Order: sequence, then C-alpha cells, then structure tokens
Amino acid sequence: MPEPRPFAGMAESAARRFRLTSRLVLVDGLPANRLLLITARSGAAWVTPGGTVDPGEDPRATAKREAEEETGLPVHVDRLIYVSLLTPEDVVELFFLGLPAAPLGPERWSWNDPDGPRREARWFAPAELQAEPLPVYPQALRHDLWPFLKQPETQTQEERSGRIWPDPYLGIFHL
Repeated sequence: MPEPRPFAGMAESAARRFRLTSRLVLVDGLPANRLLLITARSGAAWVTPGGTVDPGEDPRATAKREAEEETGLPVHVDRLIYVSLLTPEDVVELFFLGLPAAPLGPERWSWNDPDGPRREARWFAPAELQAEPLPVYPQALRHDLWPFLKQPETQTQEERSGRIWPDPYLGIFHL
C-alpha cells in the first residue's frame, strides 16, 4: 500500500497522519428497540464496539471483526451512518449500522479482554441510555440516533443501502 501523500499545496512537513477506526452501532433490529454498547478499556465510559483498520483491510470488515471479537455475537454490517474526527489525536472514526446475525443472548455480560481489563457489554433501551451516568461516545448516540432507527423498515436490503442517517457527518469532536 503506498504511503499517504500530503494534500496538494501542503508542505511535506505539514502533512498530518490520521488513524482510521471502524465502529459498529449494533441494534437489536429495525426499527430498533435497543443499542449494544461496551465499556471502554478504562471502564469510565460506554462505547460502540470497534477498532483500528488494519492496512489494506476494508473498514466494514474491521467493524465486523472487532464487533464479533468484543461482543461474541455474529453480526451483519449494514451501511455507513456516521463519521467523526477526534482531535488532537487525529483519529477518523467510521460508524456502520449493524444487526445481530443470530438470536440475541443475555441483556448484559462481561469478559476478560486479552488486551486489558475486564469489559462489559450491555443492551440499552433509549430511556436507559438517557439515564446512564457514565459518558457515552459518541454523544450523538444518546439523542440523535433513536428517531432515525425507530423508522419502520419497509425497504429491501439493497434499497436501504442508499438510505443514510439524516446527517452522516455531524462534525468534529474535541475530547
């Protein structure tokens, strides 16, 4: 894979390198009643399953691989619904809509992460997510996601692939 080149007119020394991650907004169906989140490695926030895109890897494949590794659930990756840029870390995050590919298991479970501490996964209904005291990343999951996911599903998979969240790029988050 060729090395990234700076944008036209940008000096080589001014080129920024971004880390690309893929995450899965995993819901229990469409229309959605619940959203699956996992604890961050620090345990101090709820996040969507996901991780860094490996060189040459398709971001959808990353979202699927990471979600299945982190939740133990087989998943189907649908369409891109959200993009964020975390600064100053220079991380571009792609969020894909995901659905379980098998019957759902328990409401919550935990496991020992091979890369860190004990982690937890939990299904959240909208009211539970609103009441959750820990931070949720991205914050848009608390409010902006639900009206979109509550729409009845009347289209085929192929027709839905062109339908996106009303504003798939919602800005730059400064953490």
